[in-house]
Amino acid sequence: KEDMIIRFEIMEVYPGTKYKDTAITEILFYTNQRLCFPATTKITLSDNSEKTIDKLKSGDEILTYNSSAKKFIKTKVVSVAKVPHNNLVEIDFGDKVITSTDDHPYLSENGWKSCKPNGTKNYKGYENVKELKTGDKIYFIGENGKSELKEIKGIKKVDKKEMCYTITKVENGDNFIADGAVV
Repeated sequence: KEDMIIRFEIMEVYPGTKYKDTAITEILFYTNQRLCFPATTKITLSDNSEKTIDKLKSGDEILTYNSSAKKFIKTKVVSVAKVPHNNLVEIDFGDKVITSTDDHPYLSENGWKSCKPNGTKNYKGYENVKELKTGDKIYFIGENGKSELKEIKGIKKVDKKEMCYTITKVENGDNFIADGAVV
């Protein structure tokens, strides 16, 4: 019952065969799908191999972290979405840097945290998310398949717009492994 202002952004244009006008063929509304990663982010599959997030599809088997059992388990991807973003951050762990949107939650030793908790709190299940800061320790999958903690050495805002991807639903669990981190 409120007025809504919608801004359209033409993502691609190609010549048609019948008309010379620009036609809109698809409109997607991304109100609850932010929490994203760039296309090159590697997702850990159930066999411990990796696949870039832009290549994931429904039915792919990935790993999720069961925090109560403190172990990684297999699950299937139900759906993936892609959304352009300009609210990216680089999180430096010393041996690797992970890029994500500023509102994407990471599992820390003290629960879920993000660089922009007020944005993350809008998503179901993340109402108690805290601020992610330098010095926080994040859960990663170790080489032996067990969880390990890595300390954040620095966080930097990225000033560019990029097409990003996220797993919007898995069959079992509420997280996935992106570039080794539980997110």
